[in-house]
This record gives sequence, C-alpha cells and structure tokens, in this order.
Amino acid sequence: MNNKKNSLKTVVITTARMGSSRLPGKVLMPIADKCSLKWIYDRVQYSLFTDGMIIATTGNPKDNVIIDFCAENNIPCYRGSEENVMLRTIEAAHMMNADVIIEVTGDCPLVDPHHIDHVVRYLFEHDYEYVSNGVISRWLPDGMDVAAYYTTTLEKAYMMEDKVIEHQGWNIGSKPKDFRVGTWIPDGDYYYPDWNLTLDTTNDLILLDHIFTAFSMRKKPFTAEEVIDYIKVNLHLLEINSDKIRKVAGEEG
Repeated sequence: MNNKKNSLKTVVITTARMGSSRLPGKVLMPIADKCSLKWIYDRVQYSLFTDGMIIATTGNPKDNVIIDFCAENNIPCYRGSEENVMLRTIEAAHMMNADVIIEVTGDCPLVDPHHIDHVVRYLFEHDYEYVSNGVISRWLPDGMDVAAYYTTTLEKAYMMEDKVIEHQGWNIGSKPKDFRVGTWIPDGDYYYPDWNLTLDTTNDLILLDHIFTAFSMRKKPFTAEEVIDYIKVNLHLLEINSDKIRKVAGEEG
C-alpha cells in the first residue's frame, strides 16, 4: 500500500446489540464453536491493513452481556446511542482515533479479511471517500459486506439533513452525487446478490453453522470466494433460509 496508509489509522467498527427485532441476542449465539462477534474479531485479525477493532454497542442494560464478552476477549468496546447508530459509530471512531472506518456489522461473521484489504487499498489508490465490495448496489451475497470510508466523511454525512441515523456508511455510499464512491469486486464468477448469508433469523443461524462447520478444519480463514464456490455445488443449502426477507443495506440488526 502507498504511504498514505502509513499515516492513517484504520479501524474496524462493528455495531452490535442484543435487541435485534428479528433474532434477539443473535450476535452471541453459537455458530459452530464461536459466536458471530468472535468470528468477526478472529477473522479481522488476518487483515494486513487494519490497526484494530472496536465493538460499538449501546447503553441499554440488555447489552451488558456484550460488554462482558468484550472484556473476556480483550476487545475494545464503546457504548453509545441505541437509536442513533451513525453517531455511535462516529463516537467509537473518535475513541479509537480512527482516520478510516472499516464497517463490518455484527451479523456478518463471514467477513473476509482479504476483502477488507482490497477495499482499503482501493479507497486510497483511487482517492475515493467510500469504497465497498458491492454493498449499495449489491454484488456479493448479503453477509459478506465490507465498506471503508474516512471518519471525516461520515461526519460530513452526519451534518446532512437527509441522513438516516439507523445507518452508517450507507449515508455516504448511497449519495454518489455528494461523495466520491467506489466499488471493488473480486474477479471471477461471484455475482450472487440474491443469496442470504447474513445472520438475521434462526434459519440463517442454521445455514451459517453448516458453512462454518464445513470449513472447520481450516487453520487460516476461508475466503468469501471459497464459500460461494462451496455453495455452488451445494445449492440445496440455500433452501434453509429461502423464506427470508432481506433487510436494507447498512441497517443494524
């Protein structure tokens, strides 16, 4: 990566709460041998271009268990507004002195550290303000989302009258007339925007448990592309959560 990265601190910020309307407590439910938040944290450690991670939860007493989880696993944690996810993300970024926010929501345990690296590199090399791996105009399956943007850019978006506080980077990526928005996508046959691989329902939990178990013998993180290739030859797995209604991109829980 160019020298620009050397002078900027990039931090993964994962928003998470126990009060999901679809599956309460989902971020701490077991998937194979770990919960979603632990999978995310462990997989993020393999990224070459991140300088840390913080879990941004809320002040709701229900989320005390997330605070306990973070303490047990030595993961930085911030408590902020339950309703204003955008502000909570900004405040967590300030706590970590983050120049660049890498957005990974707590219901995306399949996050690929290699995609994080590609997205961050793309952000810098092309002088964008926001880059994702196809989150706004979806390319990959739902649940493999990664976005990177400057903290100052999110702050700018927060000052706009039409912001949607339940979202974070979506407020940037959905406004290409106001911000320089880019998309990085992997080479090859990986356009499967209708697949649902995020954690929102009990059936999602069953599907993700199957995927993580199938790759359980791997010492290093399996890639998003490997998951897609695996499902291509096991398409029956998609029937597990075929009745799911997709949430809006960037929506928390």
